[in-house]
Amino acid sequence: MEWHIVLVPFTPLQPENIRRWTPLLTRHVPLAERNWAVTDPILAPEPAYTIRRRQWHAPWLIDIVSRPPFSAGEFRIGIHPGDLYIPGFNFVFGLAEPSRRTAVIGLSRLRSPDPAITQHRIITEILHELGHLLGLQHCREPRCTMYFSNTVEDTDRKGPGFCQRCRHRLGHRLQMDTTRARTR
Repeated sequence: MEWHIVLVPFTPLQPENIRRWTPLLTRHVPLAERNWAVTDPILAPEPAYTIRRRQWHAPWLIDIVSRPPFSAGEFRIGIHPGDLYIPGFNFVFGLAEPSRRTAVIGLSRLRSPDPAITQHRIITEILHELGHLLGLQHCREPRCTMYFSNTVEDTDRKGPGFCQRCRHRLGHRLQMDTTRARTR
């Protein structure tokens, strides 16, 4: 099975701006650039926005990004320009639903006046959610991209690389699924 990671921007984000991240992402995941794709932007429906919180409901955005059809080996990561939340949390940088092979990240809290810092944060969070989609849990190593971020400063300190243990697990998962597909 060939893996495909599809980045799905929400309007007003532009695909050409998202595409420039794929070479950076491939440095940390053993997949070729051809395994990454970016779709045209999609609209987030107004009901996904909670006016009193001024935030977007992450599970609702996942519902939109996860709409079929999916190809075999496809994972989707929605990239939203806004601030995301889930019930019980003030905010989330991202959310993954591995059973649906879908995740979403919000860019609002990742922005910095320094474009290099913003890019570092975005790449780190995309890789973090992809790690969850591929079966990784949170890591205890503060420099690993799979470390749980309570604050944007946590994100600044970690990743975007995986620690040795998580990198091994990620490589094993990718290899195992590829081998399993060949034997079918």
